[in-house]
Amino acid sequence: MDRCFLAHLMRWLLLVIAAATGLSSSAQTDPRPVGNPASVVANSATRWVAVRGQAADLAITPGGDVYALDPDGRLWRLAAQNIQDGTAENWLTQPGRFKRVRATHDGGLWAIDPSDVLYQLRGSVWSPVVERIKDVAASPDGQILVLNARGDLFDLYAGKPFEPLPPASGSASERLVADAHGLPWLQRLDGSVVRFDGTAWQAVAGAANNLVTLTAGNDGTILGIGLDGQVVRYMPQGNIWQPYITDGRVIPPLRHLVMHPSGMPWGIARSGELLAERVVGSPQKAAPSTPAAFTKLLTWKVVGGPSKR
Repeated sequence: MDRCFLAHLMRWLLLVIAAATGLSSSAQTDPRPVGNPASVVANSATRWVAVRGQAADLAITPGGDVYALDPDGRLWRLAAQNIQDGTAENWLTQPGRFKRVRATHDGGLWAIDPSDVLYQLRGSVWSPVVERIKDVAASPDGQILVLNARGDLFDLYAGKPFEPLPPASGSASERLVADAHGLPWLQRLDGSVVRFDGTAWQAVAGAANNLVTLTAGNDGTILGIGLDGQVVRYMPQGNIWQPYITDGRVIPPLRHLVMHPSGMPWGIARSGELLAERVVGSPQKAAPSTPAAFTKLLTWKVVGGPSKR
C-alpha cells in the first residue's frame, strides 16, 4: 500500500480521536439548580470551588447532604455521596417550595414558606408546625428554638420564651443560630450579635462589626460574613472577629454561609453562585466528630446521635 496514503490515513485517524476526546471532556450535565461551569479560587491549603448551581438559600445536614433553594423557591438535594465521589452535578428536585431551609444539629430538616409557616420534614412529607416564624435552630439533643415574627426567641416544644431572655435592644433579632453545644446566637437587624454561654447572654459583635450573617459548625467554629462579603471567624479568646482567609486572597462576595461537616464552609455569592471550600487535592468528606450537648447541669457530654424528646 502506498506510504503516502497510509500517512494521510493515520493523520486522519488521529484527528478523529482527538476530536472525540475533546467532545467527551467538554460534555457537561445540565446544572441543577441552574448555574455556570465551576471555577476555582485557590488558597494555600484549600480552594474555593464554584459548585454547579445558583441558590437563594442553603443548608447542609450533619451527614453532609446539601439542600438548596433555587431562585424560584424550589428545593433541591445533593447527596453527600455525590460530593465525595466528585459528582456534584447530580442535584435532585425535592417536594415543596420555600423561602428558607435549615438543617439542624439534631439531624432535622426544616423550611419556612413565603407565608412564614414553619415546616418539618418527617420521612418524605413536609408537615406544618407553627406560623409566623423567621428562623429555627436546634441543639444536638433535640431542643428546638424558633425566632418568631417579632424577633422573640421561643423554645418550640416547651411552648414558652427561652430563658433567660435575651438583652433588650432597639433592633429586632433577624437570624438564629445554635452553636455546637446547642446554645443560641442571635443576629439583629443592625448587625449586632449576642450569644448565650450557658449562664448569661454576651455581646459578641456590635453594629460596627458590619456582620451580614453568621453560621456555626459542629466543631465549634463560628463564621460570619462582613459587609464586604468576605468571611470572618469569631475568636472567643479575645471576643473578636478576624479574617477567615489570611493569605491575602479574596473570594466572590458572599451573602449566605453554612458549615459542612468536614469543618469547611459553603456559601452563596451575591450573584447566586454556590461556592464550597475544599482541601486541595482531596474530596470533601464528613468529619467523624459528633457535636456536644449542653446539659442542664452545665456539664459537657458527647452524644452518639439525636435523642428523642
